[in-house]
Amino acid sequence: NHCFARAQRSLARFCFEKGQYAESIAHYRLALAINPLFKGSWFTAGCAAMRIEDWDFALQAFTRVVQIDPEDAESWNNIASVYIRLRKKNEAYLALQEGLKHRYENWKMWQNLLYVAVDLGRYQHAVHAIMQLLDLQPESKDVDVEIVSILVKAVSAEVAFSSDSDPAPLGTGTSLKKQVGEMLARITSRVTNNPDVWRIFAQYHRILGNAEKVIEMEQKRSRTLQTGEWNRQKE
Repeated sequence: NHCFARAQRSLARFCFEKGQYAESIAHYRLALAINPLFKGSWFTAGCAAMRIEDWDFALQAFTRVVQIDPEDAESWNNIASVYIRLRKKNEAYLALQEGLKHRYENWKMWQNLLYVAVDLGRYQHAVHAIMQLLDLQPESKDVDVEIVSILVKAVSAEVAFSSDSDPAPLGTGTSLKKQVGEMLARITSRVTNNPDVWRIFAQYHRILGNAEKVIEMEQKRSRTLQTGEWNRQKE
């Protein structure tokens, strides 16, 4: 039986490398039926299943991996990806949180968590994810303007339907408007030449009724636009 299982694993790997994913899965199933504790076989079988969009078996395979090794962050990330495909965002979010316990410095997982958190309306968690991305990518000047804009609109909803005396959502002890303000300050300390970012920062202060800050942000946006136009004319 052990020789048979080893032969099936070899055939499975050969088929995987040839791009014959369904055949690879079939061989892995035979091998794992005999010895189900081969973590690497479950992982590769899960990858093969993802390639052919067999989401149910992919979920089964990666779940077996984390049962064998709960600290396998990549498998948790793959579980989250499968759940997203199955439109199970809450389950995806929980899988990403579990994966990040074991690979906290993985910026791709934080990015995935950010998008899932926004989809679920967990805006404070989304802000936290952005702050982690800023820490993990100190040289990056990429800004997802759409996501930042969504977070500022969420501040508008908080201001409209709550007061400072209300308990902060999600039990963080800090209001969303304060978190978003700190996030925008960090972003603009790094990204100074994006007029959309300054426009969103102005919108944030407009929501809070900070007229002087609105003027300041709009002036910075205007200067950025003028500098960009000057550079285009120079080229």
